[in-house]
Amino acid sequence: MTFKFLTLLFVHLLLDYPLQGQFLGEKKSLTSFFGAYLLLVHSFIWGMGIIWTMHFLSIPWEWTTLGFLVIGHAHMDGWKAYILSRRIKNSDDIVRSLMYGSNYVAGSWLTLEVAFFIDQTWHILQIILVTFFYSAFI
Repeated sequence: MTFKFLTLLFVHLLLDYPLQGQFLGEKKSLTSFFGAYLLLVHSFIWGMGIIWTMHFLSIPWEWTTLGFLVIGHAHMDGWKAYILSRRIKNSDDIVRSLMYGSNYVAGSWLTLEVAFFIDQTWHILQIILVTFFYSAFI
């Protein structure tokens, strides 16, 4: 199972960094229809890449697995874009931004590095969940 997880982690890194491209990386957001479309396209490509890899590694999956991966990826990437555009000050501001959405304006403690750490931690957690836990219940 370790090899399978490391393979999925490699595919994640490949799909989320070099294959995403600068255009998608800069333009995906929730601030416009086109940005939201690009966010969903990126998330679907990432999710399908993970699903195809799971299939070839004989890790069981269902269509709900794809939904979990795509929706979870889009939510986190959209949140990251939103947070970076609003520059959150502290953890209370993160909670408030999730509760109040675009009505909440914050400061600037959240750096690009911290946002990427949170983003990548969630994506790796998604892979752990579908590799070790979710597939055990199918």
